[in-house]
Amino acid sequence: MFDIELGRYPTSAEGLEALTKRPATFPEGGKWRPYLLVDKIPKDPWGRDYFYRFPGLHNPREFDLYSLGPNGKGGDEAIGNAR
Repeated sequence: MFDIELGRYPTSAEGLEALTKRPATFPEGGKWRPYLLVDKIPKDPWGRDYFYRFPGLHNPREFDLYSLGPNGKGGDEAIGNAR
């Protein structure tokens, strides 16, 4: 919905927090609204932060959203692109 309503995905610098808190790049009273109705971005199943990158390396026209997996190091055990 962020992309549809605002015409772009959050930047890597804005991160997933742009879904819960107004980024400085969007002035008050503009089109931005909360897109996740939570206080904090959920953690991965192992209690770690998800990684978000736009533009994505695997999805250059969209974004990459991934976890480093159960060992926290990535590789074959990582969840990969959730998109």
